[in-house]
Amino acid sequence: CPCCLAPPACNRLKPPHHSKAIAVQPTSVGSGSCCVSMPMNSESTSQKALQDMSQRDSNGASENDVGKRRRLYWIDWCRSQSVWNVVCGHCWWTTKDQFGGFPTNVNQQPSNWNESTRIIEYTVDQGAFHTVPLFFLVSGFLTSCTMKTDTPGVLKFIRSRVLRTIPPFAGGAILFVIERAARGKEEDLTADEILLSHLWFLWALAIVQILLIPFCVLARMFVRQEINPTMMGVCFAIHAVICALFDVVTQIMFLKDANKPAWLAGLPVATFLSLLLLWAPGTTGYARDVCAVAGTLFMGVSTFLFAGVHEMCGVEEDGCSMYEWLSENLVQGLLLVILLYLTGFLANETTAHAQRVVAQTAREGLGVAVLLLSAVWPLFTYWGQPFIRRNGFTMTYQSNPTDPVLAPADWYYEDGRGPSWAIARMWFWVVAMLLFAKAFADAPVLPFLHRHVTQSAVVLFIVHRFFDGALAEAFHDKKDAWVRDVPASMQPQGAAGGLNEPAELFWGLLITVFTLSFASYAVINSNPFTRHAFGLLSVDKDAPPSHSEQEKVNRLPTERRASEEV
Repeated sequence: CPCCLAPPACNRLKPPHHSKAIAVQPTSVGSGSCCVSMPMNSESTSQKALQDMSQRDSNGASENDVGKRRRLYWIDWCRSQSVWNVVCGHCWWTTKDQFGGFPTNVNQQPSNWNESTRIIEYTVDQGAFHTVPLFFLVSGFLTSCTMKTDTPGVLKFIRSRVLRTIPPFAGGAILFVIERAARGKEEDLTADEILLSHLWFLWALAIVQILLIPFCVLARMFVRQEINPTMMGVCFAIHAVICALFDVVTQIMFLKDANKPAWLAGLPVATFLSLLLLWAPGTTGYARDVCAVAGTLFMGVSTFLFAGVHEMCGVEEDGCSMYEWLSENLVQGLLLVILLYLTGFLANETTAHAQRVVAQTAREGLGVAVLLLSAVWPLFTYWGQPFIRRNGFTMTYQSNPTDPVLAPADWYYEDGRGPSWAIARMWFWVVAMLLFAKAFADAPVLPFLHRHVTQSAVVLFIVHRFFDGALAEAFHDKKDAWVRDVPASMQPQGAAGGLNEPAELFWGLLITVFTLSFASYAVINSNPFTRHAFGLLSVDKDAPPSHSEQEKVNRLPTERRASEEV
């Protein structure tokens, strides 16, 4: 808190009159830090309060208070937005499939590749840079908020991950089989098709969260300076084994003969160096805060140092087509989202340290610098269509153009600069969205709206893919494709009845898919069995206090309210 670190600033405060001595103590209640005045009966009381404050996170709760925190509405809205982005992207890619895809060569583009189509294509590509990365970053942040690092807490966390992942995945797999069978696509009913369908996200996120528990335990231990030598040794050993297994599996299954050492070194080097900075033995005070913040920043910078130094396998190479998931490029994508998850975890763990560092830093200077450099902001929205390519669940740039006719090779994308630029774009939008959400969307707006938008996210994610394919085929007749130069009166019979322009089909498909997905959520939410099967958790008990309850709190004596908040 600036007031507590700079005592002269506290002259602005007017503490109530007490017969006992008053000491200004920092607290982190609600959405941000503040200074409160509390009576100090003795030095021991003061030290106990300070120790309790040092163990509290950015939401004003210590590890023993898990479940009592103020609900982070801005995080809820970010998670829901990410799921909505995924639905939009899938609807557009399904639309493109109906038209046979759109070649990048401008000389081969069909006549219905018009401005409205290019706008949608650019929007989806832009969103794909940051949608899944943002979700992993937020998931790491929430893990820090909800996981206790003692043995019962870890076991409870693992149990909750399994219960919130396996039942929804099983339900989604059953729907996948039914949908494919109904459409006559029995050839898709294989184990790998189900695992690598859009349902991959459920089991992949759970595996990441569980395997990274040893790192999370170590990080919290070092941040709070609560060193347990036995636990530290066990967690170090387990995490080292996990890092080794990650490298061995990715080398054998994906990289094979490819020489990408930075992708293999990324997880062990980034995690162990971050832990060393968080531990920072022998440091105290401001130096301790700086080291803790440096540990978090290094984890974020590692996305460039390790995931952004090698060139991507190009679409022209065998096994690296635009829609090939199981290629060597997948290792880069996996490393990226793992580092983002850990960055989110550390960001919440070191919030108090960051607040103290920022309090002694000229924040206005940083803001002025960013504003003066606003001329480069448009760079983070540049499409780069000739070099853009999908990398499974995200987007990146390759060194050679996807079609030599479209553009010549460019040094800007060579030697790993293409992936680094993609990561820079990702970070720009992730940070911008989080700052915007924290500043302007940290409220439920309407309790009913917040409750159902938040709860419905997992259902929308699971069921939307079971609607878009069949609906696209129903809305669009490939035989009656729209042709710009042919008058409507001369088009084949029945053409006027379908959505035969890409943009029209996309918007019609998107609206219908969202409507049916929310209707499915209403049905699933109607009884306890289906709610449990799809991992729906009620957010009612996390709602903010009513107006009357808040009025009671406001009427408490100042000194009592301050003590309770601390």
